Amino acid sequence: MDTHMSFETMARKGGMRVVFYAVLTLVLGALTIAAIAGFVNGGPALRYALCGFAALFVFELILRRAPWDFIPR
Repeated sequence: MDTHMSFETMARKGGMRVVFYAVLTLVLGALTIAAIAGFVNGGPALRYALCGFAALFVFELILRRAPWDFIPR
């Protein structure tokens, strides 16, 4: 399986690939929706989203892997 130009760092098949993309979509989607809602409403959701994105960035910077990369093949 070719994983070039993909979020995947290793080839996954079947159910594990579905789980991988579900986790990826849920995490990034939740942070993005919180950022948009916080920006529009001026509430604390923007602060939580920015902290979430920053935590994700630091996690990937230190471990050189995204949290969803720990999902097994």
